[in-house]
Amino acid sequence: MLLLKTSCFILATLCIPLASALKGASGCGYYICVNATYDGHTVTCKWILGIDELTSLKQPTGWLALGFGRRMAGSQMVAMWDNGDGSVTLSQRYATGHREPLPILTNKFPRRAVPVKPRRTSWHPPNSTTVAFRIPANKTLLQSEDPTEHLIWAYSKVKPLMRYETALLHAHYAAGMIALDVTKDIPDIEELPEPHTTHHHVSHTTEELPKPTTLPEASIDQQLPPSTADITDLVTPTGPIKHRDTIILAHGFFVSLGFLVILPSGSLIARFCRTMTPKWFKVHQTMNMLVALPVITIGWLLGPVAVFQHQAEHFLDAHQICGVLLLALYYLQITLGRYIHRNRAMNVRPHPPSNILHVVLGLTVIALAFFQVRSGWYKYEEVTGGQVISQWWRDAWGFLIVLVPLAYLGGLVLLPKQFDQERQTVEAVYSSLLREPQSGPRSNSLESVREFASNNETVVPLLNKPQ
Repeated sequence: MLLLKTSCFILATLCIPLASALKGASGCGYYICVNATYDGHTVTCKWILGIDELTSLKQPTGWLALGFGRRMAGSQMVAMWDNGDGSVTLSQRYATGHREPLPILTNKFPRRAVPVKPRRTSWHPPNSTTVAFRIPANKTLLQSEDPTEHLIWAYSKVKPLMRYETALLHAHYAAGMIALDVTKDIPDIEELPEPHTTHHHVSHTTEELPKPTTLPEASIDQQLPPSTADITDLVTPTGPIKHRDTIILAHGFFVSLGFLVILPSGSLIARFCRTMTPKWFKVHQTMNMLVALPVITIGWLLGPVAVFQHQAEHFLDAHQICGVLLLALYYLQITLGRYIHRNRAMNVRPHPPSNILHVVLGLTVIALAFFQVRSGWYKYEEVTGGQVISQWWRDAWGFLIVLVPLAYLGGLVLLPKQFDQERQTVEAVYSSLLREPQSGPRSNSLESVREFASNNETVVPLLNKPQ
C-alpha cells in the first residue's frame, strides 16, 4: 500500500507543472482564425490539445477542416460542419493524396477527436462561423526543443448533404498552412455570455448566425491516450482568391502556349522544311528561342507568384518539381542548339552525337510538357476549391496530343530524302575540291569543306550545290 501511494504521489508531482498556467496560441488569415489551448492533466497525465475556436471568416460556410502535417497526402484531418439544427458533425479522416480524405471509422485510432462547444470571445468578428474540438496532443513534440506543429486547413462553401461522418465532402474552396506553438503562456481570454444561458463555454458565433451547437463539452477523462502524431502551427493565404485564380490561369495559358503550340511548331518546321529550303533554320530558331523563350519564362514565373500569394510551400508536390525540371530541360535544349549552331563548321559528319541528342531532348521536353499541363488541371481544381477547367481547354489538349505526334511521325517519311540530299551534298563538295588545283596543303581542302558547312544551315544540293 505504501508503495502504491508513493507511486501516485510521484506521478502527480511530475504532472503538476504542466497545469500551472493556460497555454496556447492563435492566428488569423484571410479565411479562418484558430484559437488553440493545451492542457496537461495533473492526475492522468493526458495531454490534450483543444481547438477552442476554428472560425470561418467568410460566408457561406460549408465545412471547415484542420489536418496534422505539412501537406495533404498522409495527413490526419478533422472536418466539421453545422447541420443547421443546432448539431455539429465531426468527421475524422485520413488523406491519401489530393482527393477526398477517407473517413476513419474505428474507435481504436490513437488520436480520436471529440467535438466541444466553442468559446465566444470578445475578439470574435461578425459574420463568421465557429466550431471546436479536442484531440490528444503529441507529447513527444511538446517536449522537444521545437514544439511547433505544422497544420493544414481547408474551407469549403458547400455543406455536406448528410449529417453522417462518412458524408461526401465537396472540394475545398481555399486551403493553406498553419503553425502554432501551444506551449507558450497566454492571458485569459475574455468570454462573452451566451444569450439565454449561463454556460461557461459559449459559441464563438454572433446573433446573426445560427444558434450555438448543443454538444456537451468533453472532459479530459473522455480523451484517448496521447500518441506520437503531429501537433500545432499557422500560416494562411492572403489576398482575394479571384486575383490568385487569374494568376494561375495566366500561368497555365502561357506555359501551354509555349510548350504545346510554339515548341511543337518549331520542331515540325525543322522536320518538314529542312529538305525544301535552307531558310528552315532561321524559322526554327525564331520559333523555339526568340518567341518561345520569353513566353515560357514569363508563364513559368507566374507559377511561383501564385504559390507565394497563397503562402504555400514551393517545390512541395510532383507538379512543382516537374515544372522546375521541365524548365531546366528546355533551357538545356536551347543551350545545346546554340552550341550546335556555333560549332557546325567543326562537324563535317551530317549527324554528330550532339545533333542526335538535340532531337531526343526536344521530343522529351514536348512529351513531358503535355503531361505537366494535364497535371496542372488537377492542381488548379485543388487550390481553387473544385473549379473545373473549361471543356474547350481539355478538348484543345486532346487535339494537340494526337496531332503533334502524328504530324512528327508523318515527317519521318522525309528522312530518306534528307539522307540522300546530305550524301549528294557531301559528294558534291569533295568533287568540287578535287577539280580545283592543289595550290596548298591538304588542310586547305578541309577548311573549304568547313567553310561551306558554316555558310549553310542545311544541306539541300539542288539549292546549295557549289559551282
